[in-house]
Amino acid sequence: MNAAIAAMVRTMANVDVDWDFHSEKDGVRAYAKADGPLTAVLGVGSLAFPANMVLDFLLASHRKAEYDPMCADARAVKTYDTHTLLDYYQSKPVLIVSGRDFVNLVHWRVLTDGSIVVVAKATKDPSCPPKDWTVRGEIHVAGWRIVPTSTSKCDVAFMVKMDLKGSIPTFVQNKIVVDQAYVILAVREVLTNSPFMPYAPVTNKGPVVAASAAPVAPLDRNSSVAASPPASPHKQVAPPSFLGDKSSSWHDVHGKPLPVHTVDLSIWTLAQYFALFLAALYLPPWINSEATFQLAHEALVWAAIGYIAIQVYLGPAHMSARRQVLIASWKASDSGTMYGSLLVDVTDTLAYIDEVRATTGEKVTITHVVLRAVAHALKRTPSMNGHIVLGKFYPSATVDVSCLVDVDGGKDMQAVTLPSADAAPIATITKQLTAGAQRIRSSHHAGVSNQLALLVPSVLLRPTLLLLGWLSQAFGASIPWLGLKPHMYGQAIVANVGRMGLDEGYAPMAPYTNTPMMVVVGAVTKKPVVVDGQVVVRPMLRLNATIDHRYADASEVARLAKCLREFVETPRVLDATTV
Repeated sequence: MNAAIAAMVRTMANVDVDWDFHSEKDGVRAYAKADGPLTAVLGVGSLAFPANMVLDFLLASHRKAEYDPMCADARAVKTYDTHTLLDYYQSKPVLIVSGRDFVNLVHWRVLTDGSIVVVAKATKDPSCPPKDWTVRGEIHVAGWRIVPTSTSKCDVAFMVKMDLKGSIPTFVQNKIVVDQAYVILAVREVLTNSPFMPYAPVTNKGPVVAASAAPVAPLDRNSSVAASPPASPHKQVAPPSFLGDKSSSWHDVHGKPLPVHTVDLSIWTLAQYFALFLAALYLPPWINSEATFQLAHEALVWAAIGYIAIQVYLGPAHMSARRQVLIASWKASDSGTMYGSLLVDVTDTLAYIDEVRATTGEKVTITHVVLRAVAHALKRTPSMNGHIVLGKFYPSATVDVSCLVDVDGGKDMQAVTLPSADAAPIATITKQLTAGAQRIRSSHHAGVSNQLALLVPSVLLRPTLLLLGWLSQAFGASIPWLGLKPHMYGQAIVANVGRMGLDEGYAPMAPYTNTPMMVVVGAVTKKPVVVDGQVVVRPMLRLNATIDHRYADASEVARLAKCLREFVETPRVLDATTV
């Protein structure tokens, strides 16, 4: 448990470095990060209650159902000593997803800095065998850190890194993880309605080996900020997080990142869903089914006759599979799309590319710089880093960006996705893109859309593409036999038309990609610009963006554009973030 406590405290102490800001709700800030196939979450907030009252409540396993609506069963199985116990927890099933249960060793301790930690870690015990109707999950590390700030208030942080096991859709898993961060709000509500416990100092009981503790800064963000490395004149330095100020990386704030406001399933929303279900269940029998069927049958027959007649009249069509996909995908636009353009000075960028090439030996290009810049810009615009499913926005735990590469001698284009592109150095992005392009070109894989164009009739191709695109990109489903991966296009698509001989270009977003943004990179051309009142010739690059208005309004697009321009013009500022 000493190692688990030290790891948890160390991770909590570097929020600005190790975690990605996710959203904020009622004073609680949620952070997330991906660690391989697992997703960890961190919630940070404060409670207006004595630290001893908070600790007693959290250690009462049987009271978890009071603040966790997903709790089906929770109890302390056995107590080893005054600081350690064996805990069992079982969650409720969600729709078609089975419930999970966990068996954890729980330990609490007062650290040398006066803060209190409660840590849980998965274990096995004969008294808690797996059940047939649940899936046994695994808590890698989870726990609370309570920092008393007065006799009636404390700052708290809750972290969990768990493996839910089994097969769970991505959006369900992300929803579960995010809800864990806001458990602080549920604890606050329950304690408000509980009998007040007077303040009493919390001390270790019996021999407890001290674990390392990181410095703790106050939650008040108006407090003084420790000295930090000098920043560029046009940048600000972000204040340290409440759990520590050890971050030595560069922080771009451009004003505070806009939080993503989460919306819970209210009683009214559930009532609407229930009414829709009842309507679907009971309305059809009230309708004259025979007449309805006859009318539908006649309409279908005449539609088929008309379609065949038109095809015979038009004769055979001559088009490639790619052209067939494009024609089947598009229709008159009925949704809001924003277009924007940036003209950026790449004088420093080209010098940076030459330096990286000489240092790493990788063939870094302007495309790789833009890919990394787009990822970091999305990271600082959380409302665009996610997916819309059934009319609701679900944030993504990682920032994934894809790049279109030409295949089959330029006759087709396919996407190479770069996972967690915001956390990768420029040399790594270059290697990943090169390897992905080579893998696609060498496999002679026609791509999902082109394969469907060869198998599915044109009249059915559009709904098929939309369905598969929604399942993969929005819902996060994996269909290996079709070559579909969860969120296979990421949160943005980047395409370079400069390589095609175009100075600039705009590109619409294919409906089945379901991405918030597409960025088109033009050619680097020399243009006269005004610098310090003088007209000089500089290498300039045009970036044109197509943005889905559902993900961002004008203020968020302005923030994104400011970040994107800065990260392309001065790519060195991002090196400190990825080291």
